[in-house]
Amino acid sequence: MAVFHLLGEAQLWYQQVEVDSEVADWDEFKRLCTLRFGPPAYSNPLGDLVLLRQIGSLEQYKKLFQEILARASSMVQVDQQVALFTLGLTEALKFEVEIYAPVNLSNAMNIARALEL
Repeated sequence: MAVFHLLGEAQLWYQQVEVDSEVADWDEFKRLCTLRFGPPAYSNPLGDLVLLRQIGSLEQYKKLFQEILARASSMVQVDQQVALFTLGLTEALKFEVEIYAPVNLSNAMNIARALEL
């Protein structure tokens, strides 16, 4: 049933998987999906958060931050999430957000968005 809901790149990927190999069961399908679309076999999401910097728009940065945080959430406390998020902001925006002392990540993101406008 899951295959019928694949779209775009995932649909093309699965068509090639069918040609290359046999997907025998659900566990094999999940394993192949993880290999293709999941995080790399070795990853350091906490390190990735520490090194992440806003290069493009704030929206792009927020999206990437949340994607990485989803893999590291069990390692990062609420106050650390705020600190890591503000650390990666542009210098001017980082300073302004920190002045407001956000209490959680959502608050920090909302402050950053308001200040950017």
